[in-house]
Amino acid sequence: MKPWICPQLSVDEWRLIARLVSACTLVACIFGALHDQITFTLSPEYFQKIKFQQFAWLSFGRPDRLRVAAIGSVACAGLGALFGWLLGRRLLQAKIRPLPTTAAKDFWRAARRRCLLVLSCAVAGGLIAGICAHWLATDGNGGRWDWAIEQYRIVDRLHFIEVVYVHHGSYLGALLGAALALVSGSTSQEHDNIRPESEPASGNRD
Repeated sequence: MKPWICPQLSVDEWRLIARLVSACTLVACIFGALHDQITFTLSPEYFQKIKFQQFAWLSFGRPDRLRVAAIGSVACAGLGALFGWLLGRRLLQAKIRPLPTTAAKDFWRAARRRCLLVLSCAVAGGLIAGICAHWLATDGNGGRWDWAIEQYRIVDRLHFIEVVYVHHGSYLGALLGAALALVSGSTSQEHDNIRPESEPASGNRD
């Protein structure tokens, strides 16, 4: 486990991972902001009566839409950074030493594919959860959320339950996608392209 926490990497590899972490964090922030704009449209009460209180430090007198975007970005930023770090370490298991330009391009190509996998799973998870929530709520099986509806005095019960499920489904989908992205091995083409033609005589290894 130690190499994952404090790995021995070259300067170029540290820069590559730093760029990947920054990119994943940015993508996660944008996704979170857009995701919450959609769910805010479905159920403003979910944010106005719950999330705005949980993230009160993000208010600063901002309009509701900006507060929603800030909440979504903050909620996803840490997850994006963590995934970027783990993904970078996973891809560098191909031992890019030294790091040629062609290997760096293949690194980013592989990273983009895995990031798209995570985003796709997050969107699919949210959609599936939202459909299930709509069916449960309209079929009278949404009683498990009656305590929250009563406590927070929710008026639009149906859309509130849908948004709760969408948020949970998106998180679960993203976690599933991240697990698949990290566990799945590189394709043979990626492996051949990323691995240097010859091993260096000496170099840092995990």
